[in-house]
Amino acid sequence: MNNEEIKIEEKSTETIETTIDNKTSESGAVLPQVEPTKHKGGRPVTYTDEFILDEVTGLLSALTDNSEIIFLGELITDKPYSMQRISEWDKKGGEISETIEKIKDILQTRAVVGGLKEQLSSNMTKFHLINNFNWKDKNETDITTGGEKLKGMFEVNVISGRKTDGDRKD
Repeated sequence: MNNEEIKIEEKSTETIETTIDNKTSESGAVLPQVEPTKHKGGRPVTYTDEFILDEVTGLLSALTDNSEIIFLGELITDKPYSMQRISEWDKKGGEISETIEKIKDILQTRAVVGGLKEQLSSNMTKFHLINNFNWKDKNETDITTGGEKLKGMFEVNVISGRKTDGDRKD
């Protein structure tokens, strides 16, 4: 086995040492196994509120410039962060959350309009709205007749409990 030490510098100027053990797979290819050694401190804060606000404002601008975008993933394909990071930023509140909500509103409206105008697949639109915008799929279940048709006529009387002149006893 060949052991090499690699040093990786982070923004905080701390150094992390990792050891790579090159192991061979069944096909003979060399597979690196990375085992980071422990270092002081926690995960460095990468994104400041100013950076986040600039990013979400930029995403909103890109969204309004391109009316073809209907999915958040399309906006962040070239960004160094994932869609999960946007969800984390949304919890910060204030102008950041308002901007993210505006982005979500625009994307939701585009999906609905595209689905209604049959520009988008109705199944994919439904899937997208349920999974990304908390829409609900309504299922009606008949729990009274076991699926059989109702027979006869039913009359429903509503009793308000309010006394009328005819109910008075003097």
